[in-house]
Amino acid sequence: MVNVYRGTGFVVGALLAVPRLALRTADAALDAVVREVFAAVVRRLEIDDVVARVDVDRVVERVDVDAVVRRVDIDAVVDRIDLVSLVVDVLAEIDVQQIAREAGSGMTRETVEAVRERGIRADRIVDHFADRLLRRTGGARAAAPRPGPVRPV
Repeated sequence: MVNVYRGTGFVVGALLAVPRLALRTADAALDAVVREVFAAVVRRLEIDDVVARVDVDRVVERVDVDAVVRRVDIDAVVDRIDLVSLVVDVLAEIDVQQIAREAGSGMTRETVEAVRERGIRADRIVDHFADRLLRRTGGARAAAPRPGPVRPV
């Protein structure tokens, strides 16, 4: 008997390879078509309209601020700041002379008060020393009320 299937392995293999080749070709063609269609859609989009529809708060919630800050070159940021102009602008908004007057008057008031209190304490020490020197004990001077510190009005 003659084997009719002999030598048909090559033909069967070739017939099976044709669909695989067709699928690979169709897949590559489909990728190219999709890329072209997508590019055409993007060209027609109004980016401003798309961005206007973005929920910025929702996007920001997903941002890791610490990771962003770690990537920032602080030296480069500082180098871009015009410190002289910044100081001039700040000083233009602040009345430095008024601040100096207020600080100075507060210090003057505190200094005068401190000098008066020290003077009163010195008077009391001298009184006490004189009482001991003159051997006064709890007499009329001790009974008299001693003045407290004088406070400016």
